[in-house]
Amino acid sequence: MTWAVRSLKPDLPIVELVVSGAITHHDSDAMRRSVKALLISEHLELVLYDAANLVRAPSSMDIIAVAESMSTTELPSGFRNAHVRPSDLTAAMWTDHWVAAANNRGLATACFRTRDEAVDWLLSATG
Repeated sequence: MTWAVRSLKPDLPIVELVVSGAITHHDSDAMRRSVKALLISEHLELVLYDAANLVRAPSSMDIIAVAESMSTTELPSGFRNAHVRPSDLTAAMWTDHWVAAANNRGLATACFRTRDEAVDWLLSATG
């Protein structure tokens, strides 16, 4: 599993997380901490999670635990999280599960088939 977090500033007011391979609960925790630190340091609130090359996601219980943890974490007031859906069907199903779990906990999250669609949705919030 590989992942990288970076700010897309100054071109876009977005933190981008790109993942590939199989993700574990431990990976998810580390990614979440890195993304939050960058959101705070860069004064951003939008996250692009590019999971196009993800092949396996954490278990259903792990996904719900992460969503629950995020819902009790102080996030920027305009926090929005867009996911680029994996091409692997099993990983895509788990991504859809994550989006539902996050939205059920009040986290503005959506899933898209392309990076451009995801970026457009994120930027639509900035008016």
